[in-house]
Amino acid sequence: MKFIYILFFTLFSFVLFAQPPVETQIFSENIGDPGDDTLQIIAHAFQNEPLLTFFGNALVMASEPSEGYPEASGAGNIFLNNDGPRFFRISNINTQNYIFLKLSFGIYKNSADADGAGIALEFSINGGINYLPLPVPALPTGDGTDTWHHVIINLPFSAQNLDNLVLNWRRITPVTDSTLYRIDDISLIGDYYIPVISLSDDSLSLPPVAVGEYDSIEYTVSAINLIQDVEIVSENPSFEIFDPVDSIWGPSLTLDKDSLGPMDTVTVLVRHRPLEAIGDETGIFRHSTFGGQDTIVTVFGTAIAEEPGVVTPSFTATANANGLISLQWEPGDGNRRLIIAKQGSPVDFIPMDGVPPLPANENFSMAPK
Repeated sequence: MKFIYILFFTLFSFVLFAQPPVETQIFSENIGDPGDDTLQIIAHAFQNEPLLTFFGNALVMASEPSEGYPEASGAGNIFLNNDGPRFFRISNINTQNYIFLKLSFGIYKNSADADGAGIALEFSINGGINYLPLPVPALPTGDGTDTWHHVIINLPFSAQNLDNLVLNWRRITPVTDSTLYRIDDISLIGDYYIPVISLSDDSLSLPPVAVGEYDSIEYTVSAINLIQDVEIVSENPSFEIFDPVDSIWGPSLTLDKDSLGPMDTVTVLVRHRPLEAIGDETGIFRHSTFGGQDTIVTVFGTAIAEEPGVVTPSFTATANANGLISLQWEPGDGNRRLIIAKQGSPVDFIPMDGVPPLPANENFSMAPK
C-alpha cells in the first residue's frame, strides 16, 4: 500500500507540474546582530523584514553565538528562557508552488541532560488561528552536548502551497525544564515548480489597415503552477487588447489565475488600429506572472493612409512648348496625391488599393505635393 501511494504521488506531480522542480531557498534568517544589547523582538531589525513578520516575547541576544555547524552565523540569536511561556513566531511565509519543504535551524541548550523536550515547534496554515505540532528530533544528551545543535525537519504536505505559513517556537508550560534554549539560523527550502504561460501562437499577421479602422485576430492562453494572475500588456499603442468584462479595447488585460490551467484555455482578442500611416509595424503583447518567465505574441500589421472620402473632381494635363507637361486638378479631401504616367503609351499599371508597397520602378520619382 505504501508503494502505491508513492507511485500515485509521483504520477500526480508529473501530470500537474509537467516539468522538473528546482530546489530553492524560500528564506534564510540569521537573526541579525543586536550588538551588546538585549532586545525585544519588536525592537530588533531582522534579516528578512519586511518580507516576513517576526513576533513574540522571547529576547534577542548576542551571548552564546551559534557555532559548530556549517550554517552557524554567530552574532544574534533568539533566547527562550525558563521564566514562563516565552515564544518566537515567524509569519507571512509564502510556500506557494513549493513541495517537499525542509525546515532547519540551530538550537542551543545549556544542559547536557536536556533533550529538547522543553521546546515545542508548531505551524499554522490559517494565519496563526490554530497550530499543529511539528515533531523535533530529540537532542543528544551526555557530556559535551550542552552546546549548539543543527536540526532538520521535513514539513508535512499541509504546509505546502500557502501564502501565509506561520512557524512558532515556544517554551512548554508549565516550565518543568530549567534548561535555557536559543534559536538561530532558520532556513526553509523546497522544490519549486516554476509558473509557465503557454500560447497557441507566438506570431500572427493581419492584413493592411487604414488609419481610423482596425482588424483583429485571436489566440489562446493556458498556464500551469500560477501563483498570481497573468498580465498581458501591449508595447505598441497601435495594437490593443479586448477586455470582455468591460467590453472595451485597451493596452492591457488581466487573466484570472483560476481561469487558467494546463487544460483550461482563455481566448484573447487583439487588434491593429493604426495611429499613423507608417507602413509595416509590429505589435508586441507581453504575458507575465509572478515567478514565471515572460512569453510574447508578435503581431505583424501594415498601416496605410485613410482612404479619401472625396476624390479629385477634375484633372487635366497640358503639354507645354518647352517639353514639359502641366497638370491641374481640384483637390479632394486626401492629404497626398499619386500620379502615374507612362511615356509613349497608355498607362497599364494601376496600384491596387490597400496593397503596399508599390513596385519599385526607376522611371518613377517623388515630387512635392
